[in-house]
Amino acid sequence: MEEEVFDINRVVKYMYDALAESCEHGSPGLTFMFSKHLPCRMKGNEEMLMSVLFQLVYRLMLDNCKVELLLSLEAPADFVYREPVTFKITNLPMKKESIHEELMLALADELKALDATLEYSSESGGSLVLTVPLSTEDMGERRHYRLPSSLMLHKNILLVLNSTNDAMALTKMFRYFPMNVDLSMKRLQPKYELEKYDMVVIDSKLYEGETADLLNTASGTNGFELVIYGEKPAVSDEERALLERPVTQQDILDLLVSQFWVKPRETADQTVS
Repeated sequence: MEEEVFDINRVVKYMYDALAESCEHGSPGLTFMFSKHLPCRMKGNEEMLMSVLFQLVYRLMLDNCKVELLLSLEAPADFVYREPVTFKITNLPMKKESIHEELMLALADELKALDATLEYSSESGGSLVLTVPLSTEDMGERRHYRLPSSLMLHKNILLVLNSTNDAMALTKMFRYFPMNVDLSMKRLQPKYELEKYDMVVIDSKLYEGETADLLNTASGTNGFELVIYGEKPAVSDEERALLERPVTQQDILDLLVSQFWVKPRETADQTVS
């Protein structure tokens, strides 16, 4: 089996784009949650891994592209050489073991080539767990994404989100760096005082009417960064930062750098180690 070094963020993006092309209205209801131990660059058969992941999710979404699936990417804390990386899909639309049997049959050759396993659990609404042995470029490295300055740590972030899957994933990925994260579900709740935040991230579905007006006014007054999650909204002519689906750990890093990084004039500002 031919192996190569690949970027897991790229695998996620390509797979999501392929799903979007197969969905009638695009933008499938799939959220990715990255483990803090998951290396950015790994070695394995990228093309086959991407194919298996795509087929798994495609078959689960075949009847409804908007079904909300959560795909969690997990890895051991330490890579000694070749370690099991797991891709766990939860909130399955079919609560029956037969879907596992169908997928095992359809993907038998690919699973064998990857030396991978596919297991089904009926707990918590049903889940599928794909386990693939992979190696990493950075053995012994525990931090795979680094902010350019220690002054960027512990910013106060408010997430205003519509989906539980998005809430779990984005909270976990922002806290990787680490950031202080508060969560407001379904709407912007009055108990959150906007002046205390450095950044407010709001789902594009919730960024409308009085909420949009309030955030635009408050961001100008209090100076926090306003970021739209999901799709670019049509309610404002102002240019706002966009955190577009699907969000990866690299996207969170890029967003934080774009919004908070100011190159130091002196050498006192140091890269995070």
